[in-house]
Amino acid sequence: MTLNHFHGTYASHLLPPALTVVHLGRNKLVGSIDLSTLPLGVRSLDLAQNCLSGTVDFSKIPLSLQQLTFFGNKLSGTVDLRAVKGTLGRSSGAITCSLWSGEEVRKDCLFLSVQHNPFVGDILVSDIAKVESLVVFSYTECESVVDGNGGVIKLKK
Repeated sequence: MTLNHFHGTYASHLLPPALTVVHLGRNKLVGSIDLSTLPLGVRSLDLAQNCLSGTVDFSKIPLSLQQLTFFGNKLSGTVDLRAVKGTLGRSSGAITCSLWSGEEVRKDCLFLSVQHNPFVGDILVSDIAKVESLVVFSYTECESVVDGNGGVIKLKK
């Protein structure tokens, strides 16, 4: 469903419960993102390069989710990823292909892409040592990546 020039409001509560891969990137969808209403078994959510806005409650990420791609929208607010206990990796085409084909990918990792959104403040994570790439946070208004152990990585100079 990527690159189909779909117009309208994104509504995750209307997705079929058995859906495991949601790829609606590069369309013209509007609205906000409610992670709490995603199908329980969803493994991949790609909403990149739409016109989505508002804040995202990252504490509602389903345990089944392995890839989260939001880059290039108008999402705002803070990025609190402390609920993610595994590794935070960089989302890529190879990961997408693996998830589409039903292959196993690292279960301890959430592959993420949230850059090019006007997020603000510090990005909160459970453990900086589990952040594999800072690229996923580029082109935001965020200042630093901070963990509960006192670890800080500055994003802005």
